[in-house]
Formats: sequence, C-alpha cells, structure tokens
Amino acid sequence: MVAKDPNQIASAEPSPLSTPSASQSDTDGDGHNGRRPSPSEALAELASLARQVKEFACTLLIAKADAIKATLRRILVLTALGIVAFVAASALIIVAVTLLLLGAARGIGSALGGQPWIGELIIGGSLVALLILAIFLTPKWLAASSRERTIAKYDQRQTRQRQRFGRDFTQAASARQTH
Repeated sequence: MVAKDPNQIASAEPSPLSTPSASQSDTDGDGHNGRRPSPSEALAELASLARQVKEFACTLLIAKADAIKATLRRILVLTALGIVAFVAASALIIVAVTLLLLGAARGIGSALGGQPWIGELIIGGSLVALLILAIFLTPKWLAASSRERTIAKYDQRQTRQRQRFGRDFTQAASARQTH
C-alpha cells in the first residue's frame, strides 16, 4: 500500500457527498453547492417546487377569472346602454309619429269644416285598417315566400345532381319503379 502525500490529500477537490465549507459559493444555483442533495433535501425541494407551481397556477386561474368577470361586466354595461338607447329611440319614434298623425288629423279636420274629430277619425280608422290588413296578409306572404325558397332550393339540388350524375333523384326514382 502506497502512502499518499498529505499535501495532495488537502488540495484534492471535495467529494460530491462532502459538506461544503462556508467559504464555498453556490455556483449552479441549486442550493447544493455542486453536491448531490440528500433524499430528505430533494423531497423538501420538490415540496417547495410543488407549492410554487400551485401558487403560480392559482394566480393564473384568478387572473383568467378576473378577465372573464371584466368581459362579462363590459357585456352587461353595453347591453344596458343598448337597452337605454333602444328605449330612447323608440320614444323618439313614437313622439314623431304621434305629432305627424296629429298634424295630419288636424289638417284633414280643418279642410273638412274645422272639426278636428273628423280628421282624427279618418287617420285613426286608416291606421286600424292598415294594421288589420298587415295582420292578415303577413302570414300569407311569409308562407308563400318560404314555399318559393324551398322550391328553389330543391330545383338547385336537382340541377346539381343532373350535372354530377346525369340524372336527379326524381329520374332515379321513376327508373326504379319501371324495373
């Protein structure tokens, strides 16, 4: 067995498992000064990292929730402003139409002998007649236009089928019946 020089032993680098002295600095930033951490230190570090991740995730979730709340608040404010604007515009339209109709009724009343009630009766009766006409004709008009759109849609499909396959579904169905 060869004896080692005591100077060589003292100048040798510390082993990874040895405890560093207070004069050594933490060069790699892991808190272990280049040595391998013990299992309890590694577990403590892992627990610390888990607490950090939990805290960062909570911060992210709270920030997302606050962003959603701000968006909902903005939507509510815009909705309220829209409702107020709708009510104001409706009131303006109602007042304008009322003044127009009153003016027309008074004009007709003056033209027919200065009796305002005659003009009001003619204008009011005309409006009621237009309303009744609209109530009865609108459903018929909607049904007819819906039927026309449906027929046009199926005509377009048949045209595409004839272009792609040389026949449409009605021709294919009649050909099956003859066989």
